[in-house]
Formats: sequence, structure tokens, C-alpha cells
Amino acid sequence: MDTRTAAKTAAKTNVGCSCSPQPKFLFFVAAKRQQGTNVGCSCSPQPKFLFFVAAKRQQSTKEGGARAAGREGRAGGPRALAETGFDMLYLAAVLTAGVLLLTTGGGAGGRPLLGVAALVLWGGDACHLLPRVWFLWRGGLGGARAAAALGAGKLIASLTMTAFYLLLWQAALLRGAVAPAGATEAVYTLALSRALLCLLPQNRWADRQPPPRWALWRNAPFVLLGLAVGLLLAMGLPPEDPLRGLWPAIMASFACYLPVILFAGRRPALGVLMLPKSCAYVAMLIAALRA
Repeated sequence: MDTRTAAKTAAKTNVGCSCSPQPKFLFFVAAKRQQGTNVGCSCSPQPKFLFFVAAKRQQSTKEGGARAAGREGRAGGPRALAETGFDMLYLAAVLTAGVLLLTTGGGAGGRPLLGVAALVLWGGDACHLLPRVWFLWRGGLGGARAAAALGAGKLIASLTMTAFYLLLWQAALLRGAVAPAGATEAVYTLALSRALLCLLPQNRWADRQPPPRWALWRNAPFVLLGLAVGLLLAMGLPPEDPLRGLWPAIMASFACYLPVILFAGRRPALGVLMLPKSCAYVAMLIAALRA
């Protein structure tokens, strides 16, 4: 309907409201508002400059959201190039360390188990990083397909990192590490709890913004698991064992990981701490190669 017809309709029906009758110019304002925004009441008409401010604010919000979506969805560029280079170097380093641990050293001192741990770590991280690199260059990370692929990769990486620390624990025991009574059972309980929490559908891995509360719950046993392995390597092995060199890297990796768990939902820039965390894993494997 045109403006005059809308005004007449508003005058007859009081614009869908049971308020007292209003002057004609207010019915005209209400009709304009009903025509543009489908507002059905003229109880509290606002001055025109307020409508202008509201319209400008709405336009600014839409433009800001479009710019944010554009940045997230944009493919290629310097960021994609830098991240791709780092991810490929990291995966190559982990794979090389795993193969060397399996094929050198004569199988002594839990070395093959350390090699298996490195390959498990590589497999899980590859499931997360390779799809990320793909979408960085093919449409960006903002789409639903990218969110689903990255979510599946994060789930797999969460499970393989848990297995990685269990294998480190077992390798330390093979090298003669002395664990307190009941520590091994507690470590396996933490690992099982972490795996079960990761598999629950409430994590909503495929969402672009999964619930941060579940990130805290599933990572709590993982942090305790990592700290237990670090303490075993630092205090349970003989001082001359080269495998003791892993514990500072383990602590450094969790020092980078904890701020991401706790605050990355509100401060996405903290995600950059995952780069030094990855470097800490490479340092662990370098220390394992010396064992």
C-alpha cells in the first residue's frame, strides 16, 4: 500500500494498538514506520532524527558484519601463505622425527614407541591442518563446509594428542621411570575421560563457534594428563636420561595452550599461541631423537 492508504488504515485501526487517539500527523509517522519496518503501534512516535540515527546504526552494523565475514571468508593472501608454510614445515618435521625414531636406534629404550607416538601426533594434526590449508586457499574459513571439516579435524587431533601423551607415559616406564602407586591407573582414567568428553555431541564440533564451556570441560583432564607426564619425565627418570629433556617442552606447550582454552573465545588473537605450541611439540621430538 502507498503512504496515504497506510495512513488512512492506521487512522481507522489505530495501527493495531489500543492507545488513545493520536493527532493525524502521528498516524502518518506510524504508517510510515509500519510500511518500512512493520511496526504495528504508534503509542510512542519518535522524532525523525532518531529514526535517522537508528537507520544509520543498523546500516553500520550490517556493513561491519559484512566486513568481518569478508575477512574470515577471504581466500589466499599473505596470511594464508604464512600459515601454509608453517603448517607444512611442522607436519614435515613431525613425520621425519617419527620415521627416524622407528628406523634408527635398534629399538632400544622405548624408541619405537616414541616413533609411534610421533606418527600418531602427525596423523591427528594432519587431519586438522590440511583441511585448514585447503580452505585458506579455496573459499576461506568462514563457510559451513569449512567449519564442519575443521571441526572433524579438531576432534581427531584431540583424540590423537591424548594417545600421544599416553604413549609418552609408557615409553618413560619402559626406560625405567618410577611412577607413584596408582599413577598409571589415574593417567589412563584421565585419558579415557578426555576421549569420552570429546565424543559427546554437546561439543558441537561442526559449529563455527562451539560452546566454550565444553572446551573447558574436555580440556581439564587433558591438562592434568599432560602435567602428569611432564612430572614423570622430570622426576621419575634418572638424571642422565636424555628423555628428561621433554618435560620443559611439555610445560611450554601447555603454557601456550591454556590461554587459548580460557580466553580465545573472547580474544581470538590468542589463537596465535598455537604456533609456539606446535614448536614445543617439535622440541619434544628432537629431545626424543637424542634418547
